[in-house]
Amino acid sequence: KEEETDGRIDVHDDSTRPKYWALDVGANIGYHTLHMASLQTSRVIAFEPAPDTGNLLEASIAMNGPPISSLITLIRKGVADKPQTGKMQRHS
Repeated sequence: KEEETDGRIDVHDDSTRPKYWALDVGANIGYHTLHMASLQTSRVIAFEPAPDTGNLLEASIAMNGPPISSLITLIRKGVADKPQTGKMQRHS
C-alpha cells in the first residue's frame, strides 16, 4: 500500500519495488539481462561463468547505471542440476 505525504511516496514501502525475480543463465554480454532490468518490473540475477564475458557484462551493467544497475546481481558461476566443478572451454 502506497502512502502519500505531501506528494512523496514512502521509499520503504515494498509496493514501489519490483516484485519479481528473473534469472539469466549464461548471461553472456547481458542483452537479456539489461533488457529485463530496463523494464523495472523485476530484479535480475545474471549467471556468467566465463571470465572475459563476465568482465564485459560487468562493464555494461556499470555503463547503464542506476536504476538499471541496481536491479542486477551478477554471479560469476555456472548453473547445473547438481553441485560440480569443471573447466570452461573456449570455442572460437
